Formats: sequence, C-alpha cells, structure tokens
Amino acid sequence: MASSTQNQLTSPAQKHIETQQALWTDLSNKTLENVMKLLDLNMTAIKESLGESAAATQQLLSIKSPQELFSLSTAQAKPNIGKVLDYGRQVVGIASNIQAELNNVVQAQIHEATRSVSTIVDEASRHSSGGPDGLFAVMKSAIDKSNGGYEQWAKTSKQVAEAMGASLSSATRQFTAGASTTKKASSQSRQTEAEE
Repeated sequence: MASSTQNQLTSPAQKHIETQQALWTDLSNKTLENVMKLLDLNMTAIKESLGESAAATQQLLSIKSPQELFSLSTAQAKPNIGKVLDYGRQVVGIASNIQAELNNVVQAQIHEATRSVSTIVDEASRHSSGGPDGLFAVMKSAIDKSNGGYEQWAKTSKQVAEAMGASLSSATRQFTAGASTTKKASSQSRQTEAEE
C-alpha cells in the first residue's frame, strides 16, 4: 500500500517538475530571443555610427569658413536627433515586447504550476493516515494566497509597462517639438543673417 501511495504522489510531483522545467525553458528562450534583438539593434547602430563618423570627419576637413561649420553642424543635428529618437523607440519596443512575452509565459505556466501543486497537496492529504489535516489546509491557503499575489504582481507590472511606454511617447513628442522649434529658430537666424 505504501508503494501505491508513493506512486500516486510521485505522478503529480513529476508533472509539477515538468511544468517548472517548461516554464524556465520558455523564459530562457524568450529572454535570449529578445537579447538577440537588442544586440542586432546595437550592432546596426554601431555600424551606421562608424560610417557616419567617417563621412562627418571628411566634411569637417573640407570646411573653409565658420559659416560652413555652422551650416554643417545644423545639417547634421536634425538627422542625428531623429536617429536617437528612432533608436529609443526601438529599444522601448523591444523592452515592452520582452515584458509582454515573459508575462504571457509566466501567466500560462503559473496556473499550471498552481494546479499541479494543489494536486500534490490534495493527494498527500488523502493518503495521510490520520495525519495533520490542518497542515494541508495551511498549505492550500498559502498556495491560493501566493497565486493571488502573483496575479496582483502581473497586473501591476503591466500597468508599469504601460505607464513607461506612455511616458516615453510623451517625452519623445516633447523632444521632437523642441527640436522642430530649434530648427525653425536656426533657419530664421540664417535667413536674417543672409538678408543683412
């Protein structure tokens, strides 16, 4: 009879271990996929930056007057600001994607893990001979409370990610508006200088 009870408890425990292994495998795979996206983005940015730096150096070497220097620096500022903003948007997009994918994996797996742990506790409680029923009730209560805590954490992390995305969008709009204002002022200044 002890062997039968052991086998009944081993099956849910084995299922729980498999669930946990699947969770960590999924989390690892999703994390690595998104780290690769960040690495690709950074490598592309580095390659573009090196090429642009070489071109800018050549242009600086050919400058003959302070006005040419001012014109060159103004002409290079706008594309650089746009590239920085685009890079920031891409990083935030990847980070948001990481958060969403990891949250989805954890949500899917946490319910399965909770179910398998509850099954283990139920099986152990049924097969205990006059044992500590109160202990099993406490364990089930702890499982339920930890599941509730996880659900609250998931909701909060989603709200934080949404707030961060909204803040970045707002900052990007403000920065872009400031850059446009600076560009207009610079153009008006050059136009005024040309008229004089």
